[in-house]
Amino acid sequence: MSTVNLNVDTNDGSVDQDFLGGLFDVLFGWIADIWSAIINLPGQIASAIGDLLYSLFVPSEEEFTSIQEDYETLLSERLGFVWQCGTWITDFGSAVLDGIQSGDEYQFTFPGLSFPAGGEMHELVPESTVSLDNDLMAVLRPVLGTIVSLLCVAWFINMAENMVVAIVSGASYFEYLKGGGGSNDH
Repeated sequence: MSTVNLNVDTNDGSVDQDFLGGLFDVLFGWIADIWSAIINLPGQIASAIGDLLYSLFVPSEEEFTSIQEDYETLLSERLGFVWQCGTWITDFGSAVLDGIQSGDEYQFTFPGLSFPAGGEMHELVPESTVSLDNDLMAVLRPVLGTIVSLLCVAWFINMAENMVVAIVSGASYFEYLKGGGGSNDH
């Protein structure tokens, strides 16, 4: 809010122009603030309603983590080994994805070699960081990644084919595998 100085000319009783300009500025500022509040009110109401609905129907991160842990526990108890296999596959996939996305980090920490003798520890090789950032790794990484990917795809196609054959034959997948994969030798 701006300050208005009242300067009255004592000779003729007229009000100074600075006073009128300041008064109009203050009035227009108040009107602009009221107009801005009126314009922003529907948006603020919608935002408040959205926040309320979000808090009612979308669980917080802690609640979601708790729900996820409860279901994982329930599924692991009910499905046992099948759930564990799924977990292993998921963990393997995450490890492969992390490895692919890691970029040029071709290094690991070698723990070193030491042995006790005569009451003392003798260190053969100290702990060190081994860097494999060289031209050989630049070639091997994409080649080995492609080979591993092809093997995973081939394994998945074989498993999917076995499942389709098991479903078409009327047996469950595990009965199909137990029976020798659908061969007529048994």
